[in-house]
Amino acid sequence: MSAIPQTTTRWRLTSRTPTDPTDTLSTLTLEHDAPIPTLSPTQVLIKTAYLSLNYRDLLIATNQYGFPIPTPIIPGSDASGTVLAVGSSVTHFQPGDKVASSFFANSPTGYNSPQAAGTALGGGVDGVYAKYCVYEETGLVKLPEQISLVEGATLSCAGMTAWTALYGYAGTEDGKNPGRSLEGETVLVQGTGGVSVFALQIAKAAGATVIATTSSEEKEKRVRELGADHVINYKTTPNWGEVAKSLTKDNKGIDHIIEVGGANTLDQSFKAVAAGGTINIIGVLSGFEGAQPSLTQLIYLQAKIRGILVGNLEGYKDFVDYLAKKQIKPVVDEKRFKFEEYKEAIRYMESGKHFGKIIVEADPAQD
Repeated sequence: MSAIPQTTTRWRLTSRTPTDPTDTLSTLTLEHDAPIPTLSPTQVLIKTAYLSLNYRDLLIATNQYGFPIPTPIIPGSDASGTVLAVGSSVTHFQPGDKVASSFFANSPTGYNSPQAAGTALGGGVDGVYAKYCVYEETGLVKLPEQISLVEGATLSCAGMTAWTALYGYAGTEDGKNPGRSLEGETVLVQGTGGVSVFALQIAKAAGATVIATTSSEEKEKRVRELGADHVINYKTTPNWGEVAKSLTKDNKGIDHIIEVGGANTLDQSFKAVAAGGTINIIGVLSGFEGAQPSLTQLIYLQAKIRGILVGNLEGYKDFVDYLAKKQIKPVVDEKRFKFEEYKEAIRYMESGKHFGKIIVEADPAQD
């Protein structure tokens, strides 16, 4: 095992307002020889191997995130690596273990309380964009041998969010049957972002019928390769909600909708959902302004709307075990970036040219 370092290279968001009005990423700074905090009894030191991006990272970096972010802060939530050292009270990890970050530093089970939500990596507390990174023991999961470090770096935000949308929060009534069969049920995923692609893969492995919406023939081809049973181009079919419902048996409607668009797509989700179905609110990619369905519609539909705030550590372990058991391989974009190219990776995400998770390499030799 390598010697324990005293310093690290890291990215930091220095403020929420760009220091250069012509560069929206001017608040991101690469720092060398930054001190590594001394481990507390409950903490673990990781040598980072890979990191991956989420849309949240783009929003935070460009000051479009709708929640308060303390600065300066190390950004990011998704990473993998190898344990270098552990605090005196740590019992679940030892040097040499391959691990992945959890989105929350401390959310063991159940719904996320305000206190748990405040431990979101790269949001409430320092995140993962450091070549050597200190985590709470409760903010890590051990990777089984079936999951590589590259794959492990993609899981904690998008993957875990998709899992919670389909199987509920572990430790709650909705989360009692993780990984249950979804045979006979229909899942609709919007677009081809990280959460939607993970939801498609999980749902197909569980036996569900999956309907995907997308914006291009190229992306339609990709989601069909991943197993989508039906694909609707939402640009050429603006009434995709009604079309999706018509694809279900007896026009029943969709059991599980992965709603990532927000105001401009929610109306169509209402038109697609089955009586007793669930619309899982994941994000607001289309913004907050747009046609809003009425509460009267919700009553008539007898449907549920559920906000998904990623998940918890108990559910994360269930999710990782499920991936290994079902041999699900996270979809990774073909283009990769070096650690020093974090800004370029964000710009690439902003361009929308990617398909699958965008990987940033810190120390790929670990894999």
